[in-house]
Amino acid sequence: MQSLNADDLQIPSATFDTVAHRGDRIRIERSDGAAIYLVGRDNLRALEAWEDQFDADETRRAISKHEASGGRVIRLEDLSDRLGIERPDRP
Repeated sequence: MQSLNADDLQIPSATFDTVAHRGDRIRIERSDGAAIYLVGRDNLRALEAWEDQFDADETRRAISKHEASGGRVIRLEDLSDRLGIERPDRP
C-alpha cells in the first residue's frame, strides 16, 4: 500500500482527526464524479478481515465444487514436496 504524508496532501487537521480518531469516513469527489474515501485504520482492518474471510469462503466453495465433480485436491505442501520446491513459512 502506498503511503502519503497528510501535510503534502493539504488535508485539514480537523478532517484528519475526524477520520483517524473518531472513525468517521469521508468521501472526496472530483467534478468528473471520480471519488476516493478516507477511512481510519480500524475501518481498513475490518474491511481487510472481511475480504480475507470472503476469499476463504470462496476457496472452500470452489474446492467443494471441484471435489463434487470428481476432481482431486492436492495440498500445497504435498505439491511443493513433489516438485522439490521449498515453501517459506507463512506468517
